[in-house]
Amino acid sequence: MLIKNKKWKNLILLNLIVLIIILLFEIIPRGIELGSLFFDLIAQSNQIDEIQTIDNSINELKLINNKIKNQIRQNVTDYKENENISSFYALLTIIAEQTNSSIKTINASEIKKVNNLWSQKLEITFETNFINFFNFIQELENSQKVILIKNIFIKQEKLLSNKLLITTNFEVYLNL
Repeated sequence: MLIKNKKWKNLILLNLIVLIIILLFEIIPRGIELGSLFFDLIAQSNQIDEIQTIDNSINELKLINNKIKNQIRQNVTDYKENENISSFYALLTIIAEQTNSSIKTINASEIKKVNNLWSQKLEITFETNFINFFNFIQELENSQKVILIKNIFIKQEKLLSNKLLITTNFEVYLNL
């Protein structure tokens, strides 16, 4: 359609120019912004998927950690409920008989809980010679109990005798 009137022609042309300006400055930038928002949405959904997989793996590791904690609790149990110091006394008696040592006194302190471990301090007095006491200590080292020797005091009973009076301070970990 051909417009012969210049006035209308200029008016239509002006409308087309305004429409193009509106397209350039309003609609196209909004379309670009919508496109960038759409790509950001896709990227965030991918990040959410990664976070969910990480969260699932964290939950699996928490379950494994709880299983390990339960196994540790079973291995290191509450000693007062399950064991008795008498098992250690029996061990001392057996080792003393094997090494020809005689136990004179056993002084035991209270059982204490330190870092989830039950321990008891003992002061044991032996009457034996040095070689038999050395063998006694070696047998204690080879036993299954965890024993810490704090002090050893050796005193000769008689001047010309080879019998020694030995006082030893032990710390016995009862639930290991």
